[in-house]
Amino acid sequence: MNFDFINTLDLEHGGILIIMVGPPGSGKTTIAESICDKFDNFVIISPDKIREEVTGDISNQTQNDVVFGRVYGQLRTNLENGKNVIYDATNCRSTYRYKIIDVCKDYAYTIICIMSTTPISECIRRNDERSRIVPEDVIEKMYFNLRKHPPIIFEGYDLIARF
Repeated sequence: MNFDFINTLDLEHGGILIIMVGPPGSGKTTIAESICDKFDNFVIISPDKIREEVTGDISNQTQNDVVFGRVYGQLRTNLENGKNVIYDATNCRSTYRYKIIDVCKDYAYTIICIMSTTPISECIRRNDERSRIVPEDVIEKMYFNLRKHPPIIFEGYDLIARF
């Protein structure tokens, strides 16, 4: 994968925030991990991983206030400390993206959106091969919501990249 849009001067400065966008099975985590493989100074923050730490179950939505309190705290702390951060979540609603940008805008030097453009049929196929299967109707709802309200530069990004 080509990540030439990540400026090496920004990398050294720290404070890059990458917001991943796409439905389950679209390859967001794979892209995030590829960035971490190429550049050693990125941290991935995932609500799913934090949810699993908090509740013991990645699918348990009962403690989302605690989960997102930790997500926002980790985002701010890492950016304040000069780290580059990848926020790995579906972010298929503009309100979710606005919240992340609002939480991070005072700490992030550069905000990049990476939107997965994987076709829905491939998202569903990949989902069927995963250990944690998301219901197909949930994937469809996220996919079509994202197609209706895709990320736009005016949400607060310096750049939007599509993969």
